[in-house]
Amino acid sequence: MHSIVHFPSPTLSLSPKISSFKAPLFVLTNNFLPPRFHGSVCRCISSSYNSRKPPGSSKTPKTPVPKSPTPKPKSPKSAGLKTPPPKPSTPTAKSNVSDSTEFLDAQDWSFLAETSSWINQNMATVVAAAQLEQDSKVVLCMGTERFVDYLCSVEPSIALSVLHYSLMELANIKENHDSVRCRQGDIAGIPPSWSKLDVVFINFLPALLCPLSQIFQALVKMCAPGARVIISDTQGRAQLNVNKQSYPGVINGDLPDKVELEKVMQGYPIQLVSFRDEPDFYLAVLKVA
Repeated sequence: MHSIVHFPSPTLSLSPKISSFKAPLFVLTNNFLPPRFHGSVCRCISSSYNSRKPPGSSKTPKTPVPKSPTPKPKSPKSAGLKTPPPKPSTPTAKSNVSDSTEFLDAQDWSFLAETSSWINQNMATVVAAAQLEQDSKVVLCMGTERFVDYLCSVEPSIALSVLHYSLMELANIKENHDSVRCRQGDIAGIPPSWSKLDVVFINFLPALLCPLSQIFQALVKMCAPGARVIISDTQGRAQLNVNKQSYPGVINGDLPDKVELEKVMQGYPIQLVSFRDEPDFYLAVLKVA
């Protein structure tokens, strides 16, 4: 008879692939088998264990399902729908003024500081037309440093405020006249705290961004009854035409003649006191009722 020995949980070393598997096994010992069966039994056992799969590997791997491409939404045009035309971006008036002010701030304003004997004489005529008094509240628009020097020397006790687009010009004025109040801008941007003005000088009207009608509207609100508005150009209309060619981005308008000035004044409590329009001097004196 052949003897059978039972090993409850042997560790097999028949093949490196199955050396880690432990399972109950019946082994026919070589002592009771003829030698010609030894190799066959070993090959049988080895092939049997090599065909076994490790635990957990019996599950069939999932085959990835290809995702169907997401259909692109049809554009209104391809779907036969009418689309409204895009609305053009219209810049606001405030942004336009802000951009223009920044542009004018960087420009060269030295042409306003030209000096000569007749320009100095014209400047004295402009200041005399204002009929300044002590403690008068005065606003100077587009004034030069030289004009401020002369104005303060004539009447040092006035409460003077200066408007200009150029921060450099304002800084130079402030450096020499610390009591003078300076602000970047023009007549249309006068703050309410500057109200009840007695005199307003507009020294270079063609450079202002706001139209004359808007200037009159602001003056009526800010000026005290009987206030004087002095519109002047000490270089005159002839030099203005020359400056237009040299500084096209700075000079935005023109000096109004008498007919145009009176036409714009209609509807405002403003009257024309005197008017001069000469090649080398322009002066219009207005009075707020």
